[in-house]
Formats: sequence, structure tokens, C-alpha cells
Amino acid sequence: MKKYIPIEKDSLQLSREKEFVHSKSQRLKDFYHDKEKYYSIDKNLLLPDVDIIFSLFIQKSLEFEPLLLALENLPVGLTPEILGYEGNILIKSSDIPLYEKYIKSLNGQNNNPNITSDNKNASLMKEKSKIIVKDMLEDPTNTQNIKKCGEVIEEMVYSILNKKELFYNLISIKSHDFYTYIHSVNVAVLSIGLGIAAHLSNEDIYNIGIGALLHDIGKCTVPPEILNKIGKLTSTEYKIMKNHVIEGEKILKKHPNFPEAALTAITQHHERLSGKGYPLNLTGANISVFGKITAVTDCYDSLTTPRLDKPALTPFEALSILVHECEHYDSDLLKTFIKLIGGIQQ
Repeated sequence: MKKYIPIEKDSLQLSREKEFVHSKSQRLKDFYHDKEKYYSIDKNLLLPDVDIIFSLFIQKSLEFEPLLLALENLPVGLTPEILGYEGNILIKSSDIPLYEKYIKSLNGQNNNPNITSDNKNASLMKEKSKIIVKDMLEDPTNTQNIKKCGEVIEEMVYSILNKKELFYNLISIKSHDFYTYIHSVNVAVLSIGLGIAAHLSNEDIYNIGIGALLHDIGKCTVPPEILNKIGKLTSTEYKIMKNHVIEGEKILKKHPNFPEAALTAITQHHERLSGKGYPLNLTGANISVFGKITAVTDCYDSLTTPRLDKPALTPFEALSILVHECEHYDSDLLKTFIKLIGGIQQ
């Protein structure tokens, strides 16, 4: 039998491969550093015949490119091409105050024939919530930010209780990329919807809402290179990442305005009925209803949101995974959640 002798790579080839790996790693590092400078907006709020006072950007691969340039003293109208853009649209994070000024001006007007009044109201509510969570992640000790979180959850709970369709409008607004502040708002909306469907009291629905909104607040303590890493974390990195649960509890316990009853949504959203969760490996009845709800909604939103290293799953695909791993989740809540998500018009 003929023997095949492996050909050793020469030093130039090895050098080029190392350079390529280093270059790719540096590009990813630069991308995530730059990503913090941008804020993902809901393009449904970009209306025809309304001037904007901030520049728009798009993400292409690992780069951010200008889509439209505008200034506060040099407003620009939106073209059909921009309004029809299919991807994620972003603004500079430094322009968020100008964006807030813009969305406040939209109250009472609806110039977009492609968006209903209910969709616009859902978009406005979600944008306000995203900005508040982003502020909270950047300054978690600010008591005013906690107060604003409570106010937006009160508004969200009241609105969904009085108009069920708003829940579906809110969850239909999806980003083309993963941002912690968007994920947090999605989990809050899903948790409020599941809490209502599970016939929780209004007080409990509020508590699960604010707990879910801030379930990942501890991630503000995780180094960006771990939080944004592409691929599998090392055992050391995973320990640091898991610690966001404990850090989140520490942060919120210091806020007198945060309801103590809502804490288990933060401390238990990674616990699993099977005992294979973290940080305490709790099982069954030792996990609160808030922990059980956020375990389902957090996992579902993570699966249905695209990331740089993996595409988003469809609602059906995500629910199929939850069902396949049903030993980790409360069966009654999971059944209720499947019925709830089944109401999405696909």
C-alpha cells in the first residue's frame, strides 16, 4: 500500500495563516468597539415627508457605512430608496437625544401608508423602552433610570392589557442584529404577554415586566471582549459571563425603587427545572414563576434574534427547540407560550 507523507507547511505559509487569523480577530475586535458607537433604530418611524436631523448608517459585514447624512441645523428628507431599505438602520449613539426629539414630534401624525396607527404606537413605545434600558446599562446606579424603567413598564402593561393586538405589534418589531438593550425589551414584552396569558395578577405582571426588562443588567460588568466573542467561550470566560446574574442582583438590590418581588426574574432566568442551570442549579419548585417565565422568554428571543455568527431561527424552529428541551422548562407555561406565539401572523 502506498504511503502518503504529509507535506509540511513552509514558514511563509504559516506566517501568512497567522497573519490572516490575527487580522480577522482584530477586525472583529474593531467591529465590536465601533458597534458601541451606533444605536439600532426602528425604520418604521422613518416617515415620508418628514425631515430628520441625524445621520443614518447601515452595517455591511464588519463595517458601518453612511446611508444618509443630516445635522440638526441641516435636516434632510427621506427618499423612497432609504424608506425601502431592508437591513438594520442605525444612528450614532451621540445622536440619540436628537432621535428622541424626532420621535416625540411624531405623536399624533402618521405619514406612512405602510404602517398602521397601532404599529406606530408600538414602535414609539419600544423605542422609548430601548433608550431607557441603554441608559440603565450605561449608568446602572442612576435612580432616575430605574424610575423611568418602572414608568415604561406601567405603560406597556396597561396598553397590552387594554389592547391585546399591541403585544403582537411589539414582538413583530425585530432587529437584524443582537443588542442587549433590544433583547431586554423583547424579553420584557414576551414576559408580560406570558404573564397575562398565565392569568397572573396585575401586580405580578408589572413585577415580571420590570424584572424581565432588567434581567441582563449585570452584563454591564462583563468585559466587551467576552460579551461580544464569536464562537465558544473558554471555561474561564464562561464563568465570568455567568456571573452577570449575581452582578445584576447586586446592582438592583441597591435601588430602593426596584420591587424586591421582581428580583427572581434576574436571579433565576438561567435556572432550569432539570437543575442544569445557573448560578445555583435550582430545580423544580425552588424556581419562582418569574424565573420560569424569563427562562422561556429569554431563550426564545435569543434563538429568534440574528447574531454575527448565527442566523435567526423562525418562531416555529425556536419553539421546536424549547419543546425538545422541555425538561428544563415549566410544562404549563411552555404550552401557554406556544399558544401565545402561535397568534403571530407569519
